[in-house]
Amino acid sequence: MRNTIFATEQEFNREVVRFLREKLKSIDNKTIKVIGGYESDASDNYILRDFSFFKTKDGEWKLYGGAQEIDVIIYEQTIPREKLIGDFVKTTGVMVRGNIIVPAIIMELKKATRRTTSKLSNFPSHDAISANVISGDIKRLFPKVKAMFAFDNFEGHSKAEESISFRRMLYHFDYICLNWENEKENMWSDIRNWLKI
Repeated sequence: MRNTIFATEQEFNREVVRFLREKLKSIDNKTIKVIGGYESDASDNYILRDFSFFKTKDGEWKLYGGAQEIDVIIYEQTIPREKLIGDFVKTTGVMVRGNIIVPAIIMELKKATRRTTSKLSNFPSHDAISANVISGDIKRLFPKVKAMFAFDNFEGHSKAEESISFRRMLYHFDYICLNWENEKENMWSDIRNWLKI
């Protein structure tokens, strides 16, 4: 049986969120939350990525927090926005509108694309490197976060080739999934172990 390749990354994202919420519901968990992009206000799944000092036009120093959109965030705790963001601490770019999410797990999802010359999957290395840098930044700010990377259905030359290439470019990720349909139960098991639920 050939595994599903989702039509869009949005469809893949929704399926991952649905699967995780269903699993949490099946164990009667009421404290862990899952949010994903594409389902509501985009600001819901922005988390703090970093901080830097900046001098304003009037000569005052401020601390700016940069926000980053994440495909899927699993979390239990938040920090009330007013406790962090105020006169001295600001956010840049898309504002974090709600409470500050303290992520337990972040997931980057990619839809596999086919190479034009074969049935094998294409793996844009610049996407992987960007995702890896973002993951590293978030792990520095939230040291207890687990980072997971998942393709819907990546088909390469061999498992060894895939493993070496992915690990080399995605070293900030703790779990790399090449085929969602085949590995989602293993990912769920890993998530449960990490969250101790």
